[in-house]
Amino acid sequence: MRTRHRIDGKTGPWVTFVTGIANDLTMWDGQMPALEGFRVLRYDLPGHGGSEPAPACTIDTLVRDLRTLLDSLKIEKTGVVGLGLGGAIAQACAIAHPDRVERLMPCCC
Repeated sequence: MRTRHRIDGKTGPWVTFVTGIANDLTMWDGQMPALEGFRVLRYDLPGHGGSEPAPACTIDTLVRDLRTLLDSLKIEKTGVVGLGLGGAIAQACAIAHPDRVERLMPCCC
């Protein structure tokens, strides 16, 4: 499955932003100016924005998709910020992969 993503910033600690339902990675555009000094990963959930749809989605598959994306980009550790469904994914990722999640910010989930 192809996951549309964007990386902002060249140096600093990683922060990953996970969108909610019916959003795409552009929902975080307003936060980017405040994140100078970080490397920011933003991505679209399956079937949202530019990401291919998945045949079935569960929290487990969404966490696996996030881990696969982190692996493909060689991101060992990241802070994870999520809104709505993205917050639930962020929490589930922290539970399943505590060694990969440096900080956690679930919002409105």
